Parts: sequence; C-alpha cells; structure tokens
Amino acid sequence: MEKELGQRALQTRDMILAQGMALIQEKGFRETSIRDICEAAEVSVGTFYSYFKNKGDLFRYRFQGQDRSFTDFLEDSTTDGTASQRLLQFIRYYTWLNLGTSDDLRHIFFDQDADFFTVKNPLYSVLYDIIRQGQESGEFSRKNSPEKVVEFVRFLLRGIIYEWIMTDFVFDLEAVTTDCAQMLLSFLTAPQPPQK
Repeated sequence: MEKELGQRALQTRDMILAQGMALIQEKGFRETSIRDICEAAEVSVGTFYSYFKNKGDLFRYRFQGQDRSFTDFLEDSTTDGTASQRLLQFIRYYTWLNLGTSDDLRHIFFDQDADFFTVKNPLYSVLYDIIRQGQESGEFSRKNSPEKVVEFVRFLLRGIIYEWIMTDFVFDLEAVTTDCAQMLLSFLTAPQPPQK
C-alpha cells in the first residue's frame, strides 16, 4: 500500500492515524468516534474510509503495519511513571489492540500456529521489564518471580479476551480489563509481612 500512495495521500493517511491514536489515548477507544477523528484530522468521513475500514483498522496499521510494531510502541509508551502506572498503561494498550482487532480475534485466538497470545509474543518482554523493575524498586511484592507474575497476567488477559470473544463481544472489554488491572495492582502492591 505504501508504494501505491502519493506524498499527499501518505500525509493524509498519517494525519488520520496520528489524530486517531492521540484521541483514543486521550478519550479511550469506545469514546472516540470516527467523526471525532475526522474533525481532528480535518478530513471528511469519506476520506477516512479511503484509508481505513474502521477505527480498529488504525490499530492494525499502527501495530502490525510497516510503521512500528506494538512491542516497540509499548516500550516507548510505558517508560515513564511508576511501575503501577506503567502496568496500567500496558494493559490499557493491550486492551485497545484487542478492541481494534476484534473482527479478526476469533481467527487469531483459535489459530494453533498464532503466537499473538503465547509466551513467545515479544510484548510480554515489555511486561516482564515492568514487573521486574517494580520489584527491584520495592513498589511490587517479590513474593512471586517476574516470570510467574507475567504468566498470571497473560492467563488473566487471555481469559478475559476469550470470554469476550465467546460472548460475541457483549461486555465492555476496556472496563473489565481496567477493573482487573486495579485488582492485580492491589495484590502486587500489598504490603508484605515482616520476615522473621
């Protein structure tokens, strides 16, 4: 697609993409409409659909396209703040990626060869770094190894997404993962009993 677009078309596509991602980051995935994105990018709704099928297509392009991978984006977007803030941001972006790819999730989820949800997926290395640094700083409990915490979070997120898929996307994935992230933080940051 990159070679098929002229310079002006590339600029228009990139403006829609940048404005869309900025609005989603500010307002949330569900609260950001295509009309909002078009107003911010100063393009018509028809122009939006010339480049993207839907709002989720912004994520497919942004995180799986020629630009940067989701892992690169996460590494850049989760470097500031406390470990708790970084963990919440990780789960937030992870949720948006799944919201953005919901049309394809059934195929991805049940593809035996897909590594989107597996330990091999490099985005879990970003999560590992967040957990490890939180433990090293004393913000997170050291009761479990970073590997065990990452495994737990992976199972937790995968279970929520599985339930969302199997119920035909009826519940608010963003709200559920946010609630679970808050509960997870309460366990990770719980004071440890003094050692004898």
